[in-house]
Amino acid sequence: MAAVSARGGTLTDTREFLLSAREARVETERLAERLALLQSRAERVTSTAGPGGAGRGQGPEALWAKLADERRRFIRQLELAQAQEAAVEQLIRAIRPARVRILMRLHWLDGFSVREASQRLGFSYSYGRRLSSQGLLEAERLLREKSE
Repeated sequence: MAAVSARGGTLTDTREFLLSAREARVETERLAERLALLQSRAERVTSTAGPGGAGRGQGPEALWAKLADERRRFIRQLELAQAQEAAVEQLIRAIRPARVRILMRLHWLDGFSVREASQRLGFSYSYGRRLSSQGLLEAERLLREKSE
C-alpha cells in the first residue's frame, strides 16, 4: 500500500487521506494473518519432513525463506501503516472543537460509523452528522493550508 500524502484539494482527497489510516490497519492485519499461517506451516513441515524436504520447492528451507520474506514485507507494511496513521492522527489533533475531534477519531481511525460514534458520545445522529461534516470541512481546510 502506498502512503497517501496529505494534500489539500477536494473533499474526496480529504476523505481518501482520512481513510488511508484505516486501510493501512486492515492491510497490516491481513499480513499478520498470512505471517502466522506461514509460520505454522513452516513449523509443521520442519517437524514432519525427513531428509530431502516435503516436496519439490516446499521443503523446510523454502518455507523458512518464504517466511523470512513475508516477515520483511510485514515489517515494511507496519512501518508504512504507523506513519500513515500518525499523519492522519496529527491532522485530527488539529481539528477544533474537541467534540468534533473525538467524533472524527472514532469515525476515521476506529472505524465506527457516524451513527455509532454519535451514540457512543451521547449525541443524536443528526448532531453527529453535523459535527462530522464540520470536521471534514476543517480537515480539508487544514490539508489545503499545509499544501500551500
